[in-house]
Amino acid sequence: MVHAIVKFREAVIDHNRNSIHILKDMKGKPYELTRHEWNNFTKQRFLGLAVRVKGESGYWLLTKRGAAFLNGQEEVPAYVVIFRNKIIERSEWKQSVKDVIGSTPYLEQKGDIQYGEPREIPEAKFDEAGQGMLI
Repeated sequence: MVHAIVKFREAVIDHNRNSIHILKDMKGKPYELTRHEWNNFTKQRFLGLAVRVKGESGYWLLTKRGAAFLNGQEEVPAYVVIFRNKIIERSEWKQSVKDVIGSTPYLEQKGDIQYGEPREIPEAKFDEAGQGMLI
């Protein structure tokens, strides 16, 4: 998943805009997502690294948190547990991009890239028995 967000940032820089269609804008480029990366790209939102563009199918934004993570300035949970499209558990253990791929990826950055804000993800709540999630 980290390699996918690195490629996504390359697309943001190459297109000089932070609204990238992960198929159309990345196809045939050196940063084109593999089939596995494309199928799992939606998981980036659970860590707050990228978010969908509201009302525009297939378009994504790199968040400030995503940019900070790729610059080695932010750590994210090592894992999150998802149930019915909601986060129910976050790892206490955090990882940086260096922990995952061994270095901070180097890319020339443009100062005028606007980054989208990560969406608030509500905390999971369970019934008294601790079995059923309340929505």
